[in-house]
Amino acid sequence: MAINKVGKIGRINTNANKILKELFEYNEIYRCELCQSIFFLHPHHRHKRLWYRGKPELLSTYNQAVLLCAKCHDEAERNKEYSKKIFLRLRGEEIDNDKKSE
Repeated sequence: MAINKVGKIGRINTNANKILKELFEYNEIYRCELCQSIFFLHPHHRHKRLWYRGKPELLSTYNQAVLLCAKCHDEAERNKEYSKKIFLRLRGEEIDNDKKSE
């Protein structure tokens, strides 16, 4: 089976995840920010990935992501209102200069 090449969007996502990993380490965040689990940690973004198209640099900003375990990440992905509450509690309101220009 052939392995597909990583495209432009895949490279942007990979690069953003590397930057976020460094930001979380800099801020000494090594656990799920909700349940404190240390297993299967993933960045969860304030918006769906499509929202960041045209502004890929926002994918790697601290205000736009929280570190969650797989369980908490799945819950936040399935429930938009829950995700909003998470960001409001952990990162506050969205800063205007982070908002995508329409």
